[in-house]
Amino acid sequence: MPHALALSSTEATSQLPHCRSDSRYDRARSCSLELFASKGFSNVTMRDLATRIGISPGSIYHHVESKEQLLFELIESIYLDLLDLVNPYGVPQDCAKTGVARLIELHLQLHEHKSLYFHLAEHEFHCLSESHKAEVLLLRKQYEEHLTTLLGRWYCMRDTAMNSVISPLLVAMLNNLPAWLNPSALPSAKRNALLVDITLGALTGALHSKALSTEPQE
Repeated sequence: MPHALALSSTEATSQLPHCRSDSRYDRARSCSLELFASKGFSNVTMRDLATRIGISPGSIYHHVESKEQLLFELIESIYLDLLDLVNPYGVPQDCAKTGVARLIELHLQLHEHKSLYFHLAEHEFHCLSESHKAEVLLLRKQYEEHLTTLLGRWYCMRDTAMNSVISPLLVAMLNNLPAWLNPSALPSAKRNALLVDITLGALTGALHSKALSTEPQE
């Protein structure tokens, strides 16, 4: 059963980039973001979407190719946003450890503003077509490779370990961790600082783990 989120249409619209109130397609994306997150992709019909948009069910296909296409575009957009974070202007290049910490901070800040997108990326990915899954996985892999580069500068470890274990694990953690902490438990600044500390602590522990050591285990 999908892990549903409850939200208002205002909250959903605020998370939609470049939303234009006079665009039916942007309205469809905004409404689908809300419906998919609150009800689960499989429980939303095109009739539900048409009703939420305010158009007749028979006319929705003039504006929307399919609900799966909408889901793909929503999930794709969050990985494009993540890739934008790793440009040289966003992440310090002079100090690898600082760069890793900064990227973690930026990732968590993006999650704070676009939590619904991350929810769909983690909980509704399986509903995508195989071709769309492949496109999303390629974007995610590109982001993981940027993390691998930063981690490789910070800590000497064979690339295979970071490529196959550490970087994917870190992305999964960052995509899910904020949802595990009650938003009202701490003020926003302290909450974000705690999440950064938790992530860095887990990452440091993983990088020093004997499980990834090349030395024979006793």
